Amino acid sequence: ERSDVFEFEGTHQIKKTTVGLGARYETTDLNNALKTSLWQGGAEPKITDRQSTEYDLFSANAFTETWIRKNIFFSSGFSYSDLDSTFSGNRIYGTDYDVAFSVNAFNGLGYTNLIGFSDQQEYVLNLNLLTIPLRSLTVIPSVRVQRTDWDSGSTAGQTTPGALISSSNEGDRLDLRERLDLRYTGVTNWSY
Repeated sequence: ERSDVFEFEGTHQIKKTTVGLGARYETTDLNNALKTSLWQGGAEPKITDRQSTEYDLFSANAFTETWIRKNIFFSSGFSYSDLDSTFSGNRIYGTDYDVAFSVNAFNGLGYTNLIGFSDQQEYVLNLNLLTIPLRSLTVIPSVRVQRTDWDSGSTAGQTTPGALISSSNEGDRLDLRERLDLRYTGVTNWSY
């Protein structure tokens, strides 16, 4: 496994507004193998299950915080992330580990030449307004919008001769959430 991560974060004050920015880039390469043995009535086949994954993840975010008046506070936040990955692998039965695939009816079900990809982008926006119309009353309306787009696919050959496995998936999702929080603290030792 090898991972490299680069991050940047910063904030700046512009009059009554605090502005923050951040970014992160991560790249990872995984190369794993699971090697197992089976006992099948005198024969002991060896199984090599090899998997390799590479991905790049980029994310960026920004936020603002502003006291518009002494009883009105506005905050906003936005984030974006992009995840791109590729993967490959095989599961091969043989007389030893890490051998080339050969057809044998007594071997279990495996796969060869697995190749696939996955891409996902996500966008999130938060808007919040804190108001204090009375000393003991707080009102906070907020909105959160999230959009996700994805696309993925894979192909592999089964160790059963002539069998091919493939898959694909793509889609998007939009999620909108509104919220209104009210808090009243005008009664001693009670909060509503």
